[in-house]
Amino acid sequence: MAGLICSKCGSPVTSEQMRAEESLIRLSDNKILAANRWFDAVCPVCGPLLANKMGHHGTIKSKRLKELFPNDKLRILRDKLSAERFRQLKAARKGRQALTEEEIGLLRKMLE
Repeated sequence: MAGLICSKCGSPVTSEQMRAEESLIRLSDNKILAANRWFDAVCPVCGPLLANKMGHHGTIKSKRLKELFPNDKLRILRDKLSAERFRQLKAARKGRQALTEEEIGLLRKMLE
């Protein structure tokens, strides 16, 4: 991942894998305003460390939603959901909207 730097000495670091992701979600509409990703990294000066990188969309939930609702399932849901709810689902698949586990469960039941 480009752009990671050591928080101790400021040197560029190499990331090994993403460990966690935090999302800043607006309560009124569940829009993801920012995401902070944490990586296991190695600094050439300081050694192993935990480095972070800010972004504008979530990646972990987005990946999960793309697995749960691939494009062929989206066609089915488009017919069953209102235009606004379908827009929210598409935004969630892009990592720009957060869906609750309850909402995901309801969408899965619609596909049964």
